[in-house]
Order: sequence, then C-alpha cells, then structure tokens
Amino acid sequence: MNFKNELYRKLIHLASVIIPMSYYFFFSREIILLILFFVSICFIIIEILRINNLLINQIFFKVFGLMIRKSEKKKFTGATITFISCFFLIMIFEKNIAVYSMLILCISDAIAAIVGKKWGKNKIFDKTFEGSLAFFLVSTLIGLLFLDIKIIGLFISSIIATVAELIPSPINDNIIVPFSVGSTISFYYLFV
Repeated sequence: MNFKNELYRKLIHLASVIIPMSYYFFFSREIILLILFFVSICFIIIEILRINNLLINQIFFKVFGLMIRKSEKKKFTGATITFISCFFLIMIFEKNIAVYSMLILCISDAIAAIVGKKWGKNKIFDKTFEGSLAFFLVSTLIGLLFLDIKIIGLFISSIIATVAELIPSPINDNIIVPFSVGSTISFYYLFV
C-alpha cells in the first residue's frame, strides 16, 4: 500500500479514538458495550455478505478500496476487528486499562505506520525500527496521561506492546496489541 493510501487508512484508525474517549468521558460501561455490540454485529454482517458475494465485494472495494489491504479481500477488515476488540477490552478490563489499551490501538499503531512508511529505513520483519520507536514513544506518552503507574510498569507495558506490534503473527494486531497491553498492566497492578 502506498503512503497516501496508508495515510487515509491510518487517519480512519486515528478517528476510532472516539471509542475510548466516549467511554472515558461520556458513556457508562453498559452503554458503550451496548453501542459497540450493535456496531460490531452490523460490521460483521456486512463483512460476511461482502466476503461471500462477489458483487458486494466489488462494490465494497470500489468505495473503500484505497483504504483496504488486498489481504482483507477474503477476511474481516481492520475496522471490524477494531470494534470487536474494543468491545472485549471494555468487557474484560478495568476502565483506565481498557481506555489505555484502546488508545494504544487507535493512536500508537497509526503513528507507527505513518512514521514507518514515511521515514522508515531500517527493516525489522515487515515493520521498521523508526515506526516501532514511534509506537513505543507514543504508547509511553499515552500511559503517562491515562495510567497511575510507576514508570517501570509503564516502560514494561510499552515495550510489550511494541514487541506485540512488531512481531509477525497470524492473529490480527488489532487484537494482539491491545490485549497484550491490557494483560500486562493488569498483571502489573496485581503484583505491585
């Protein structure tokens, strides 16, 4: 995917910050879970129809093709996985941990991709060192704003999130990254 298309895709990714911010500032856990449940179900239905119907898939790619990866032609898109991940993050984790995990998913991932595509020179797997460094720094900054945690715990969670984002996996990183963050912070709070 070229830089311009990646930028469009990641701007949409950044816009999904409305989910954790709505939960943090406006909606109760129950209301945001209800909203995300219905949005996720709608997205899942659209994805199933799209994947199983060539005409719908062609229309979908004609409308959203600039932002969709070729690998998503027969799989759920990152947007659908993001909604599903956010639903389960809120269901499983305490509010600040869920919000932090979602912000990492929405912001750190987008900034890393933009930095990596624009300025990345040093490849690590299919990512870049520069993008991973941006991911780590943004994750740490978000943690400073949203977590009441000692700096060592924050660095540990940022490192684990960065590694989870960096290492190739058959599981979508919109699942792996936020759940690794939420689990790391939960264990840290549990044992410290």
